[in-house]
Parts: sequence; structure tokens; C-alpha cells
Amino acid sequence: MSIENPDSSSAPARSLSAGRGLEWITESWALFMKMPGLWIVLTLIVFGISMVCGVVPFLGSLLSPFVTTLLMSGMMLAARKLQTTGSMEVADLFEILSHPALKPLLILTLIYVAMLAAAAVVVFGVFGIGGGALALLGGAINGENTALAAGIGSMLLALLIFLAVLAPILAMYWYAVPLVLFRNLEPWNAMKASLAAVLVNMMPLLVYGVVATLLVFVAMIPLMLGLLIAMPVLGISWLISYQDLFEGA
Repeated sequence: MSIENPDSSSAPARSLSAGRGLEWITESWALFMKMPGLWIVLTLIVFGISMVCGVVPFLGSLLSPFVTTLLMSGMMLAARKLQTTGSMEVADLFEILSHPALKPLLILTLIYVAMLAAAAVVVFGVFGIGGGALALLGGAINGENTALAAGIGSMLLALLIFLAVLAPILAMYWYAVPLVLFRNLEPWNAMKASLAAVLVNMMPLLVYGVVATLLVFVAMIPLMLGLLIAMPVLGISWLISYQDLFEGA
């Protein structure tokens, strides 16, 4: 299968109103309801593969981000097919394995993981594991409350700084995946375009994030069975929001 759009060095996004964040989810629900049974089957397959990665020592943790990117890409390809043809099948989830975007997506994920690892090493190395851990150890040994408080404070500061650094990294990754998949952008160009899109659409993304969080919370109440519906709806919304930002009229 060929990628739908030619390569370009940039992909400027539209700036949307806050209300679009809610509409991304309602439109995703409509697409989910076209074939709800098959969406649940695809979700079970994704959960199963993710669980296998989770139980494989060390190697599973290394492969998990790459597997997640490919599975979510497969879900988007299935959703796109459902949009355009009115149908989809289980095999669409694995179409990504023969898709031209496979290698660029793996490179994108490698950059993303490397950025996360570098941020964790720098932030926790400088602010947390260094002085904070030593202060905690010293305070515990000597029974000094001041040292314990200083150690805890240092590690909490490291966590807050890491979360602050994590936000732009996640913003660079979020729309880079569909930009590589559907626009054939180079991974780094896609990451820059994704960050720019997030920065000019903070309000709809905030609304989307709040509604998505509530949806997941409610879905977890009935023995987490609701996640079989919530997760594919949110997966579809990734595509819907991308289309609204980058392909809308």
C-alpha cells in the first residue's frame, strides 16, 4: 500500500476552537458504532500482544514502545479504511507490517524513546538520584529529619522537572505517528510539526484530555470491561483529531 500524501518538510496544522476536543470523541464514537464488535476484537488483540510484551523480561520492556506504535498505527489504518470503504477486518491491524511507513515509524519511536531516556538520566541524575538519594540515606542512617525532608524534596523536584520535560516530548510524538503514516514526513520533521500543532491547539487538547480521562475512569468502574469500548474510541480519536488538525478544510 502506498502512503497517501507526498513528503514535505512541514505540515502546518489548523488552530481549532476548544469545543473540537469534545467533538473528536463524539465523532470517534460514531465510527466505533459502525462495527463495534470488530473494534472490541481488535482491542482484545492489542491488549493480548501488549500483555505478552509485559511479561517477557527485559526484552519485552525494550520492545514495548515499538510494538505500541505499530499497533496504534494499525488501528489508525483500520479506522481510515472504515471511513473510506465502510468496512474493515482483523488483518487491517497488521497491515502496518508491510506498509511503507514501517521503517520511518520505528525510527520515530527510537528517537522518542531516546529522548525520554536522556531526559530521565539528566533530570534524575542531577536532581534526584544524586543529592536526593544521598540525603535520604544519610537522614535515615542518622535519624535527621531535616536531611530526610531535603532528600524527599529533591526527588519530588526531580519528578516535577521530569514531567515538565516529558510534556513537549509527548507533544512531539503524538501527531508525528499519523504524519509519518499518512503524510510520509521524515520522523524529525513530523515531530516538529506535531509539537507546533499542539502548541497552537492547547485548548481543544485540554478539553479532549479532560473528557478522555473521565471516559477512562467511568470505563474502569464495571470491572474495567468498559475499557473494551473506551480504548478503541480513544484510539479512533487519535486519527480524528489528526485529520481535523492537518487535513481539515
